[in-house]
Amino acid sequence: MFVFSLIGNGLVLFIIYRFEKLTTVTNILLLNLVFSSLIFMSSLPFWGIYMQLKDWIFGKFMCKLVGSVYYMGFYSSVLFLTLLTFDRHLAVVYSLGASQVRTRSPIFYTFVGKKFQNYFRQLLVKRFPELKKHISVS
Repeated sequence: MFVFSLIGNGLVLFIIYRFEKLTTVTNILLLNLVFSSLIFMSSLPFWGIYMQLKDWIFGKFMCKLVGSVYYMGFYSSVLFLTLLTFDRHLAVVYSLGASQVRTRSPIFYTFVGKKFQNYFRQLLVKRFPELKKHISVS
């Protein structure tokens, strides 16, 4: 599954980079969804080894890191799928008036992205208190 995800997400990244421009909200969200999927899938080999051996062999730091990466990838994928669905809803249902709303939507997406970034910083500091002096949390 990990290899198929790398191949599939790599193809999507290649197609977006080669043939599409990042001028539309849909393409930007799709690119973010691909990165979220890659982040999520990078934690799965560790979980597979853990399930196979019935014991965590990578140490306490890796346990916290892999758990954080897993949840960050999972919840960011849900977030970007929701935003992508909302954007497509605006484009289809309100096709005539959606162009005005969708031109202002990057501000909304930037706001949500900054909130997610802030949440991730707080999650890191909560899991790794020793990082508090290196990461500013607002």
